[in-house]
Amino acid sequence: MATDIKIDNYGNPVTENGDLVLVSGREEIAQRIKSRFRTMYRGWSYDTRLGFPTVGKGGMYDNGTPLFVRLAMLRKYIKDTKGVLSISEFDVVVDPTTKGMVVVAKAQTEFGEIEIGETL
Repeated sequence: MATDIKIDNYGNPVTENGDLVLVSGREEIAQRIKSRFRTMYRGWSYDTRLGFPTVGKGGMYDNGTPLFVRLAMLRKYIKDTKGVLSISEFDVVVDPTTKGMVVVAKAQTEFGEIEIGETL
């Protein structure tokens, strides 16, 4: 079983009593998915070819990329994550005021089912 360093919502390593906290199993796979969303959806400043554009002439999320394409990409990010076997539920709620998206999904992993709830 693989192990990874636990990261918080800001991407910083989590420590307890001066020691790094480790994650494994379902928690590690959920963390991988969250990291992939952050890298691929929001882009990565060191390699702008990664992810998909989110800023257009009309502001955030107005770049001409159809919503169904973005949804397919988000599903693919989950499915292609190491340890994910399948996606049993997938939904995205778009907030018209902020134009933000909340991804809600359930995925079957090699360690059991995980629930995903990520605001993009």
